[in-house]
Amino acid sequence: MRKSKQVPVPPNLFGPYNRTGLLVALAAVGPLRATELRCEFGDNSIMPRRRDVSGLMARWLSTPRTRVLAMNPGYPLAAPLQRLLRSLAKSYPASLAPTDSSTVISVPKSAASREADLDILFSSRVRTLTLVTLEVLGGASSLNKLKRCVPGEYYKSVRTALNHFIDEGVLVRHGYNIEFGSTPWIRELRRLLRAYARIRSAISGEIREAARGHASRPGRLEDFDLLGPQAASRILVALARNGPMRYARLFAEARTECDKSLTSLKRMGVVVDRSERRVRTISLNRAHPIYRELRRLLAAIAGGDVPSSVSDFEAGASFDVDMLFGRRLRTSVLLAIDAAQNGLDASSLQRVLPEHDLFNLRRCLEQFERLGILGKRRWKNTLYYDFDRDYEHYPALRGLLGPINNRWPSYAAAGVDVLPQIEPLGRRRMHKCVSGAAKRKHA
Repeated sequence: MRKSKQVPVPPNLFGPYNRTGLLVALAAVGPLRATELRCEFGDNSIMPRRRDVSGLMARWLSTPRTRVLAMNPGYPLAAPLQRLLRSLAKSYPASLAPTDSSTVISVPKSAASREADLDILFSSRVRTLTLVTLEVLGGASSLNKLKRCVPGEYYKSVRTALNHFIDEGVLVRHGYNIEFGSTPWIRELRRLLRAYARIRSAISGEIREAARGHASRPGRLEDFDLLGPQAASRILVALARNGPMRYARLFAEARTECDKSLTSLKRMGVVVDRSERRVRTISLNRAHPIYRELRRLLAAIAGGDVPSSVSDFEAGASFDVDMLFGRRLRTSVLLAIDAAQNGLDASSLQRVLPEHDLFNLRRCLEQFERLGILGKRRWKNTLYYDFDRDYEHYPALRGLLGPINNRWPSYAAAGVDVLPQIEPLGRRRMHKCVSGAAKRKHA
């Protein structure tokens, strides 16, 4: 029998209707012959072209020409799965029935198999882990937290899975929060997810660890470290430690879902990606002029847990470093202080970098001071900022800034006329030197 437009169809949990409806019918009615199912669900669901590795169904030949399908009794989650499918059958009554009710078909032992891939229980790994993560988090979570806690999956794939379940009525969204729906079969679905979490305890541990990391994350957006946003630092350290990585694995190890930092790193040529057989892989760029110096700094940040040589990609012809430390302002400040040798005060730094506001320069200097990168000393009424030699990554940082100033001298060129006068002369005398040079220039 064919389904009519008035008959409600079950949600797309295990695949399209011809698969989800098939499982519901098998759970409600029992083993059925392929001839009874072909008109309703099609040949692709009954005899798929590829081998069914999910292990949900058992297939065998009762006679040389009769194929029979049934739920796999050897499936590791057979009991909670059967309860869920029967609950779905009550909400969405199937119109199928055995052609011969007097014939009882039993599943032979040879057809029952425990070889199954639990990760594709709900048709794909990302869909399965999305539902399991929400259940481990208590059945309700913020969207941002949920996307960060799904182990090993790209956040855009998680977002697609969430939209799918919301459209199917499995999940409900309230603003920036998401939770399970209130349909009668949701209770059995959550029992199935808890059974999955007990079997795959390692994945449950990863989810809880990610949730604890999300709860302890810094609350302020301005909390940067040496290389800008903390996510950018974790991305670069992960690439230096592991070499070329797939995007999903990179974001999982870096504990981030945002690829905005990668956009600027790609533009500068610091990282490069490749696509082979529909798989995108990314790594540090060996062709970049500061590749070796940057790897030394990343090794220092990672505590030495970085191999000396990896098979990083090599590509590109144009390179830059303007956003290497998160923002152009931060990069310019570090390079200007490195070129000045004896430190700079905020007013002198504003003359070296006239394109930046004095207020922003002072905020940047104070931020580097809080991180321990810069130290300050007072000479008369002026505070001079210079690199703190007690900073843990001081040698690697100075070893990186020197080659950058040699390779891109334009960063220090703006202060060529000012830097020779920024010896400890005092602000008043420096003003006189600068104003006297201006008067001689206009005379």
